[in-house]
Amino acid sequence: MVAASWNRLVSTIGGARMHVKSLSFPICSQTALRPSFNQDSGTNISGRAVNETAEHQVALMKWFHDQTDCAFAYPCMDLNLEGGAVAKANGIDVAFRDMGDDVASEVVPFLDENSTFANLQPVDPLSDHLMRSRIDFFRKASEDTVLRDLMLSAWMAGPFTLAGKITRTDAITNISMNAMADAECEQAHTFKACLDYATATAIGYAKALEKAGAKNIVMLEPSVKWTNPSVFQTFIAPRINEIIAELGIPVIFHACGDTSPFFNGFVSLNVDGFSLDKEVDLKQMAALRPDALMIGNYDNTQIFNQDPEVIASNAKAMIGLHQMLDSTGHYLPATGCEITSPITVEQLQAFARGAVSDAI
Repeated sequence: MVAASWNRLVSTIGGARMHVKSLSFPICSQTALRPSFNQDSGTNISGRAVNETAEHQVALMKWFHDQTDCAFAYPCMDLNLEGGAVAKANGIDVAFRDMGDDVASEVVPFLDENSTFANLQPVDPLSDHLMRSRIDFFRKASEDTVLRDLMLSAWMAGPFTLAGKITRTDAITNISMNAMADAECEQAHTFKACLDYATATAIGYAKALEKAGAKNIVMLEPSVKWTNPSVFQTFIAPRINEIIAELGIPVIFHACGDTSPFFNGFVSLNVDGFSLDKEVDLKQMAALRPDALMIGNYDNTQIFNQDPEVIASNAKAMIGLHQMLDSTGHYLPATGCEITSPITVEQLQAFARGAVSDAI
C-alpha cells in the first residue's frame, strides 16, 4: 500500500484543488473534443488524424487548456492501441475493423485460448506508429511552453484488458475461471502466459511514455468486471504491481462498471489514485485506501445531452457528496468513465464551474 505521506497525486493535484489552483475535467477522448475544436479553430481535422498525429494531439490539448484553464487532463485514450501493436508486431493483418475516417480502427480479438502466447513477438513501442504518436505527444508537450506545466496523464491498457483485446474477452474469462479452480491445469498455464505477455507489453509502453515526459499513468482495466475478485487478486493484481514497480511516476487505476465486489483486491494495488465508474461509491473505496486520490464519478453517459447549467449544478452536488475527501485533497472530480460522444465547450466550462471547490 502507498503510504499517505508519499502519495504524489494527493500532494500535487489534491493539494492544488484545496486552494482552487487546479481544475479537473471530465475524462475526454479526442473524438469527444474534436468537433468543438474544429468549429472553434476553423479546421477540419478528422478523428483518425487527431488519433494518429502528435502535432494534432498537441494542438487539441492547447485548445482544451485555453478554453477551460485545466491543469490536469487525460488526453489520447485508445483502448485498441496496444492490441493493434501486438497484431502488427506478429504479422497479423486481420486484427482490425475499419470504423470510418472519424473513428480509430477497432481491434478484433485475433488469438484463441489455444494459442502459444510464449511464442508471440515482443512489441517495440517506438516501432509502432500509434504508440510512437503517443510517445511523441508527451515529448512535444514536455517541450511546449503551455503544456509542459500541466499534469498530463497517459492512458494504457492493463494486463487483463489487453489480454481480452488479443483473445476474446469471453475466452480469457473462461480460462481465468479454470485457472482459479486448478492452478496447475493447462488453461492456467495458458492464462498466466497470456498475462505475462500483456504485462511485458505494458511495461515497455509505460516506460517509454514516462521517458517521454508523461506526468502519470492511467491504467485502464474495464474488462475486470468480466472476471471475479479471486481471479483479480490472485492473477491480475500482482501483474499490475509488477508494471508499477518499473515506473517512477504515479499510477491511477481505472475500472468501469460496478466494481465494488473487487474493492478488497483493489486495496493491494500500489497505485496513487483510483478512477471509478458512476455505479460505485467512492467513499467506500476511500475508507479502504485513505491514502489514495479518488477520481470521479459524474455519469459520463448523460453529460453530452445535458444543459450546461444542469451540468454545473450536478457537478457542484457531486463535490458536496465528496466534501470530506475534497477538504483533505483526496478527491478529483471527473466523469466516471470516458466521454465518447461529442461535448461542447459550454458543457466543459459548465463542469468546471461546478467542480471548483471553495478555498480552504
